[in-house]
Amino acid sequence: MCNKVNTASIFPGIAALFILSLLPLFLTACSRRPDIQQGSGIYFDTAVSMTVYATGDPKEEVLTQCFSLASYYEDLFSRTKEGSDIWNINHAEGKPVSCNEETITLLTYALTIADQTEGKIDPTIEPLAALWDFSSASSALKSHSLPSEDAIQSALSHVDYHNVVIADDTVTLTDPQAGLDLGFVAKGYIADRILDYLKTQENVSGAVINLGGNVVFYGEKDTKNPFKLGIQKPFADTGTPLATASWKRSPAHSQASFVTSGIYERYFIYEDQLYHHILDTGTGYPVVPDIQSVTIYSDSSMEGDALSTTCLILGAKEGLRYIESIDNAEALFVLVNGEIRTTSGFPAYELVKD
Repeated sequence: MCNKVNTASIFPGIAALFILSLLPLFLTACSRRPDIQQGSGIYFDTAVSMTVYATGDPKEEVLTQCFSLASYYEDLFSRTKEGSDIWNINHAEGKPVSCNEETITLLTYALTIADQTEGKIDPTIEPLAALWDFSSASSALKSHSLPSEDAIQSALSHVDYHNVVIADDTVTLTDPQAGLDLGFVAKGYIADRILDYLKTQENVSGAVINLGGNVVFYGEKDTKNPFKLGIQKPFADTGTPLATASWKRSPAHSQASFVTSGIYERYFIYEDQLYHHILDTGTGYPVVPDIQSVTIYSDSSMEGDALSTTCLILGAKEGLRYIESIDNAEALFVLVNGEIRTTSGFPAYELVKD
């Protein structure tokens, strides 16, 4: 089974994690081995790959359904795809919009994160993000200019998660010029739902779900070999590892999520100054980082999504302290000087020599 390629846009970015033993997935869409199903495609403007390991003859519809779920959620959560719930909310001019139950669930979680971070992460960031337009900043060679101070402050005046009102199955933006962007949690939510589906399939013994910077391991590919992944070297070519880590299931953990966020994913350089896509909701400008990237290890990819972005905003010292206070979450930080710091329970890793 070869999966079709879907080119619709949702959350632009490049892969920050990659599966070392599965790099051919980026080059070929299908495996012919009878006990393994592999597929890849473009969803959320991101290279997506999935591998399913089966104890018996795998059913083609299992992998087909995984990619169907990716397409389904893209149609639901994309802020750029006309007719999605998020697009409808953003274009409702302040009127209530009836939404899918899962949109309500995801948005409720996003608002919880906004409240916990006192607005440092805000799902109504869309007007400010659109002004900076990092979606087109895939290369430092891209020609850019800075938004004016007046434009930044005007966009910032519409960033306030308190303007989101959820009532039963409807969502209202009380500020008609506000806009939602759930890019900081959506891919994680989607990865978790694909995993939920795979857990219901009796013949599935293991799986790898790779949604760009979100990688989820489930079960095992065989009884001897652990799953392996590479942690992207910041500002290097995609697929260049800074470090490698391994994961093997245990009685306590049948799954693992690794999520990386970094300032190198979308950025541009203007007058020798780097401007990246992690925006400060206090100033309207990119946060001043002391971190190049953060990798979160946890059971939930959605939680990892939210925590990785939070840590980039908090910085290394506060971010490390924050993750240490959270059960079942660990982190690896790559500082701007290249130094690596981890929380106490992050899996063992090895640096890759240049």
